Amino acid sequence: MNGPDFVDALLQNVQADSGVDLTTRRNELLTSYNAGSVERQRARTLHTLIDHRRVQGAEYNRGFVLAQYFSYLRPSGNVITSG
Repeated sequence: MNGPDFVDALLQNVQADSGVDLTTRRNELLTSYNAGSVERQRARTLHTLIDHRRVQGAEYNRGFVLAQYFSYLRPSGNVITSG
């Protein structure tokens, strides 16, 4: 998979999972992909993507809601269980 295909796949996955459209940042991600050593191209591009404020905000909100949901499901100390 070459650079543009990798960046496009990342952008599609982020949009599908988080609902964040970062297609306007495609050129920035391609520049990040092409910068520096070949061994770290994909890691550097992914790091650039997840450092974006909108991606972090979307993932933080999902994590917060999930934590609240699990704390709601946790039984309180006053519940009598049969057994």
